[in-house]
Amino acid sequence: MDNIIEIWDKQSIAVLEDKGSFCQLMEVSLIDCDKLLLVFPSKMHPRLKNLEKLTVAGCAAMEGIVEFEGEIYEDGLGNEICFSKLSRLTLWGLPNLVRFCTKLRTAGTTDGNAPIHAQPLFNEKVTL
Repeated sequence: MDNIIEIWDKQSIAVLEDKGSFCQLMEVSLIDCDKLLLVFPSKMHPRLKNLEKLTVAGCAAMEGIVEFEGEIYEDGLGNEICFSKLSRLTLWGLPNLVRFCTKLRTAGTTDGNAPIHAQPLFNEKVTL
């Protein structure tokens, strides 16, 4: 899967919202997706209430796992991103991973990315 740059596009997420799809998804594994920048777009992660296992490995371009859209405060995110049933998280071979949660990419910024203030990979806003 060397050429995949995104898993869900905005149009398919809108359809998923109406149907409640992916709410029973329990396991996600992504391996060797060299061009993939993130796993879950901003509107996808709230639907993953039953996610128990997440594996992301060998994704050279991966910058963040979850994209966040919403108000940001000086200390980071305004809302929690919660994977309450996640019991196994494997992150391996991700040389460009800088944070678990990254700000929604917006047009009008010089590099297409409006990063969140410098923070560790995980902070108090990420609940696992």
